[in-house]
Amino acid sequence: MVALAAIALGACSKEAANAGQDPNNDVKSFRDLQVPTGFDFKGTKTITVKIEKQEHLPIDLKSVYRIDDQKGNALLKYNLEVAQGLEAELEVPIGTEELYLVDSYGLKRAVKIENNNLIIKSL
Repeated sequence: MVALAAIALGACSKEAANAGQDPNNDVKSFRDLQVPTGFDFKGTKTITVKIEKQEHLPIDLKSVYRIDDQKGNALLKYNLEVAQGLEAELEVPIGTEELYLVDSYGLKRAVKIENNNLIIKSL
């Protein structure tokens, strides 16, 4: 029992000794942090959602469309005049590569974000 207690105590002391060590010991202020070029501490980015005009459809046709994230959360919901199209800005988490277009029937399709643009050419 004594040997087991000594081993356990020794393991704890190593963790405690390493706990106070900081790899950035020389950092005295926020300005001293070294971050990669282009890093800006943002957790989100602004993208532009563009639904192109559907000129082949009747001018007075309206339909509800929704843009969802990967978890199914609605980010944008719009009663769209399809012959006129839509352009809107949307905040999404950094690293988001695709969102989902959901039509009024509940049909869902993935759309890739490219250069901070989500372009939907056909409905």
